[in-house]
Amino acid sequence: MNSKTRLTVSFLNNLKPNPRTAKSTDYEVNLSAMKDSGLPIGVRCLVGKSGGKRFLLRYISPQIPGKKSAIGLGRHPETDLVTLRKIAKEYRQKILEGIDPKLERDNQTTEKTMTLERFFDEVYLPLAKQKRSWKDDGMPKVKEDLSYLLNLQTSSKPKKVTLNCHLGTGGKASTISVLDGETHVTEALKGTAATMQLQLGFYALKRAKAELNNGAGSVEVLGLNITVVNTLTEWAPKWKQQNWVKPNGQPRPNAELVRDMLALYEQIKSKVCFGEGIAQKAPVDDDAPF
Repeated sequence: MNSKTRLTVSFLNNLKPNPRTAKSTDYEVNLSAMKDSGLPIGVRCLVGKSGGKRFLLRYISPQIPGKKSAIGLGRHPETDLVTLRKIAKEYRQKILEGIDPKLERDNQTTEKTMTLERFFDEVYLPLAKQKRSWKDDGMPKVKEDLSYLLNLQTSSKPKKVTLNCHLGTGGKASTISVLDGETHVTEALKGTAATMQLQLGFYALKRAKAELNNGAGSVEVLGLNITVVNTLTEWAPKWKQQNWVKPNGQPRPNAELVRDMLALYEQIKSKVCFGEGIAQKAPVDDDAPF
């Protein structure tokens, strides 16, 4: 990118999607190097094949020598340039102070639960060293009865996450919202209405897997078209056995997308359920619009 090019909203709006034939998912634009950007070094704009744009700060971790890292700064146009500059400068200042902003953020969002191991390390052992008894507090003595620790361990239920899915008008500004949490805006969805419903379902599955990776015990997905749910849970497994071909020998529309969705769903289906979706009369198998 020419260093004489000025960073403006119009410039970001006019960035073309990454070519469908490109090997990489996104291409990068070095926003920091642009004229009057007002950004610290390392800020990039990643442009996807559907035209979605997200901001990243790339840096070398000050806490893990030599480790290349990156942290998200938001998406365009939801994150304006003023906010982008503010967040990027705050993160860069942390790096200069020896703090890895991504590690700090991940540590803050990691939910701490009182496991049996933590109880022994943080509560039992310090008290045992003090030879303290809990009898007067209505609790058993440390050396006499520890059975209640098992109840403490088993009573801690895994966190359940609820996702609400919303298909934006014309596939734009579609969202996956975490109940009592963040709202994630998808890249612009394209194609027929049925195809966009499938794409939204795929984004929901990816978000569900991310929540499970972050420690959720289960995920409930709300708001998906009932046909999308039936496709995943009933029809797609049969289509897979039929090699994704209809009884009349014709290939199934959106077969590649549904195949990828099914592969992801089969990884997490034991921990994912679908709640109330968009009410409509659901077609049966080969009458499905996919």
